[in-house]
Amino acid sequence: MKKFLLIIPIIVIFCMNSTAQTADEHFVNAFSKYMAGDKQGAIDEYTQAINLKNNYIDAYYNRAIIYDLMGNYKAAIKDYTAVISINPSFAEAYLNRGMDYKLMKKFKKSLADLNKVIEINDSFAIGYFKRGLLHYELKNYEKALEDFKNVIKYSPSYYQVYLEIGKTYDKLEEYEAAIFSYSSFINKNPYSAIAYYLRAYDFELVNKKTQAINDYTNAIKFDTTFSDAYYNRALIYDLMEEYEKAIEDYTKVIALQPKAVDAWFNRGIAQLNCGRKSMACSDIKTAATLGDRYAKKFARKLKCR
Repeated sequence: MKKFLLIIPIIVIFCMNSTAQTADEHFVNAFSKYMAGDKQGAIDEYTQAINLKNNYIDAYYNRAIIYDLMGNYKAAIKDYTAVISINPSFAEAYLNRGMDYKLMKKFKKSLADLNKVIEINDSFAIGYFKRGLLHYELKNYEKALEDFKNVIKYSPSYYQVYLEIGKTYDKLEEYEAAIFSYSSFINKNPYSAIAYYLRAYDFELVNKKTQAINDYTNAIKFDTTFSDAYYNRALIYDLMEEYEKAIEDYTKVIALQPKAVDAWFNRGIAQLNCGRKSMACSDIKTAATLGDRYAKKFARKLKCR
């Protein structure tokens, strides 16, 4: 999930005032350089504006956003802190600083900032979303679920949250609820390979193999390089004794990941089930060469040459 930045657009001031005209000129120049792709130039201009007007909150905020875009989270945190010192009710500054702390694995500080966001604005959907992601990372799944549900409450159109709700239900081993959430996401975005994949996996867990195959097939349709989808579908075909289909999928996996040892071994077993011992031995020996000790023992058992 991408880090949430630009909560509000980079602030632009086009009018000058008599008390801080030069600072405002630097501010406008910074925006122009940012739009031209010159991030460092924009930072330098914002710095000049701040030097001339040390409480220039918009310059601090915009400079922090650019620092974030450049991956300089420590500098961004320093600027967001300056923003907060000027305006302690600036929810977006707490939000962005909280996400920076999360990226730096400073989870207590991150949670404190995200809690502050909700304290300032208890209907701020993106605040609940980001706090939910933090709770999820910290394995506080019940709290994550509560936050994600508040996203729907305050922003019903933000369907992306259903994917996170599904993942959270998976962690809680509530697979039917997860399937429902993934379905809600797919209803809004029927082209998401990952959503079909996640739902397929849950269909497997509740022993709905046909639905799982259909979803893995859709995942592959929208991402033809999705090796895990090919592999999982092959496993189901194996269980259904449809070995030729399984072999076809394992072959796709191997084409995408030539060192996928499990795919080599499983394809070998499927070949064996189809009565093709020489091809089975070839695949199983390849798996052994790739480091699968069991494959090495199995090849000896088969008396592969």
